Amino acid sequence: MTKQLGDKFYMRLAHNHVVVVSDPELMPIIFGCALYPPNAHVMDRPVDQILHGLDVLTSNAGEPNLLSAKTGDPYWRLVRKGVAPAFNPQKIRQGFGHVLEAASQLLQVLKQRGPDQAVDIDA
Repeated sequence: MTKQLGDKFYMRLAHNHVVVVSDPELMPIIFGCALYPPNAHVMDRPVDQILHGLDVLTSNAGEPNLLSAKTGDPYWRLVRKGVAPAFNPQKIRQGFGHVLEAASQLLQVLKQRGPDQAVDIDA
């Protein structure tokens, strides 16, 4: 996307409005301090620092969430306990008809609009 839109752009990702910045020199300015040396590879940073970056990007409060909480964290265990039943094979089989129906509706809309028209699939 950065090849088409540049190193700074705005987009909507699911229900969130997101500003994407891929210029590493802007990161210290955006976050208010140098999080890591400009020449350091992101994977050379401590895991906690990487996860904190995910918290800031994926949570309104900048707190751990299902994507960034450690597996021993009580919050992660609570969310996993609530979400796990949805991934039970029997539940997935039960919901497959609904997924096929929604996919079929989307295909009909795409066919009606034609190959050159963008479709907002949020709705």
